[in-house]
Amino acid sequence: MIANILSTVCVLWYLGLLWAFARGLFTGGSILARYRQFLLICAVGLHGLLCIIVIFPTTSADFSVGGLLLCVTCAVAYIVLFHTRDTELDALVVLVFIVSGCTILFNTFAMEASSVLVASQGSTFTHIFLSVTAYAVLGLAAIQTTIFSLLQIWLRGKHLMRIVAVFPPLDRVEKLNFRLLTIGMYVLTFTIASGLFLFWDLLAAGGYRMHMSVALLAWVLYGGVLIGQKVA
Repeated sequence: MIANILSTVCVLWYLGLLWAFARGLFTGGSILARYRQFLLICAVGLHGLLCIIVIFPTTSADFSVGGLLLCVTCAVAYIVLFHTRDTELDALVVLVFIVSGCTILFNTFAMEASSVLVASQGSTFTHIFLSVTAYAVLGLAAIQTTIFSLLQIWLRGKHLMRIVAVFPPLDRVEKLNFRLLTIGMYVLTFTIASGLFLFWDLLAAGGYRMHMSVALLAWVLYGGVLIGQKVA
């Protein structure tokens, strides 16, 4: 009962923030300028409280799909919120809020699907949580790179200048992209380390080698991109 009420409050809060951003986009001003950070912190704080209630409903933990998705979207929202505190409410924040709201709705209404267990132990759940969070943050970095490229194209062609004006300056977009890549690499590194620690016996016996190979390949590829962006 408490989880359902809190889910409703979270979704409505996210919808209110999205409406405020859309209104600012079409009117040329932001109604969140004064209380922006406080409202965003409240939204993500409610999301975090919902995660605690869902995962620890009683004395035993519930490591289900719904809890995992709630934790991942909450972690990503915290990361984006922390690194966009000095910018306008941009498209990346809106995207995270939309996904977060949809995740909360999924966990509330798709009870059977969201109640499927993904782990039986907290250590395994933490490893899965880190891995999903890492790829989510790196995916956001890729989206941010796309936004950066579109802004450059629109500025050169002088098209859609009203929309471009809503976004932060290009240097801030590029810095945010670099921060997301860095955080994603840190989380991915912890994911690989926890996987080696938790599943070393299975890896030595030939299990999970494909998972580890894909993780190491992603680590090398994103590490190369991060080094190349830093050098550039």
